Amino acid sequence: MAPEGWTEERLGNLFESRRDKGAPGLPTVSVTMNDGLVHRDTLDRKTDTNLEAEGHLLINKGDIAYNMMRMWQGASGLADYDAIVSPAYIVLKPTARINSQFAAYLFKSPRFIYLFWAYSYGLTSDRLRLYFKDFSLIPVALPPLPEQQKIAEILATWDRAIETVEKLIANSQAQKKALMQQLLSSKVRFPKFQDQVWDNGKLQECCLVKAAYGANAPAIPLSSSQPRYLRITDVSDTGSVLSTDAKSVDRAKAKGCFLEHGDIVFARSGATVGKAYLHKSSDEIAYAGYLIRFRPNPKVLNADFLFNFVRSDRYWEWVRTSIRAGAQPNINAKEYGSLPVPLPRIPEQKRIADALDTMDQEVTGLQKMRRNLKTERAALMQQILSGKRRVRVLEDAA
Repeated sequence: MAPEGWTEERLGNLFESRRDKGAPGLPTVSVTMNDGLVHRDTLDRKTDTNLEAEGHLLINKGDIAYNMMRMWQGASGLADYDAIVSPAYIVLKPTARINSQFAAYLFKSPRFIYLFWAYSYGLTSDRLRLYFKDFSLIPVALPPLPEQQKIAEILATWDRAIETVEKLIANSQAQKKALMQQLLSSKVRFPKFQDQVWDNGKLQECCLVKAAYGANAPAIPLSSSQPRYLRITDVSDTGSVLSTDAKSVDRAKAKGCFLEHGDIVFARSGATVGKAYLHKSSDEIAYAGYLIRFRPNPKVLNADFLFNFVRSDRYWEWVRTSIRAGAQPNINAKEYGSLPVPLPRIPEQKRIADALDTMDQEVTGLQKMRRNLKTERAALMQQILSGKRRVRVLEDAA
């Protein structure tokens, strides 16, 4: 039942299918699941086509395009400017009764993602298609146009807030990367250490445990009575251990493969070769067999300094030149042991690590802020798009 003042409609009464031919000189855009419509040249995937502009479909500012094979996964987007799109897409031209920005938000809601799936046809999920004739049949509870516009404005304000935080995250990450490059190459020095000369060494020369492979044991369901089993896929890009899909390992089968505080492990093969994890907690963790452990000698090499170094461009350039070809790319324990490591004195290593860790904390704080904003926006979106929470159009206009 529609909320008070809302009407029961079908999407076919609110949109027409635009099949106008594209015009030369207009940019080509593609539909994505997460970012809506984006310029085709910004996509990593190959999207070359031999079609002339006239072989594409015109999409005008305010239209919505959707991928009929992926609409049930949220593949739609609102056009901010005139462009052309693939003829395989459906271009929706809104009538005067619906605000297209409101509709774009509505189409991303869980309720409509479900409806798009329910009205799609195909024998398997990879063959599901939502044709316009079926899209037209989907029911919708429609608020009055002023309320639609107000809802769109509110959600757009949240989007701008999230976008601002994302820009701050990108800026902080760029600053951290630049500072890391300068500090780890000694191009920038802290005044207290400027007169000290750096040494250089090999990783194996700076470790108490030079190299040790992990436990070749099967992962088992997470258990409070068994140690956590660390796989490189459990490690985030920032180096923290993810809580999703956590596994344990039989303690007896992992004997000798437990991490101590300050240990660092490297992935030795596959797509994650070169990725590292520094163990900084007292949690009982055993590491998988395709990981290689080193235990830095704290008198020579500070573990936090080393971990920052193995996230630098300098380190990853070494990885690219050290990978051995084979069934899958790999770097063995001996090669990791030969990793060249810059060795300022321990106090300077700690000072560098502290500076970079402070910047990491700033990024982590901003990322948490972004997660919270997205969670709050999703909750608000569900409420106001369903009419469970009404916006005060008349009062705001007065």
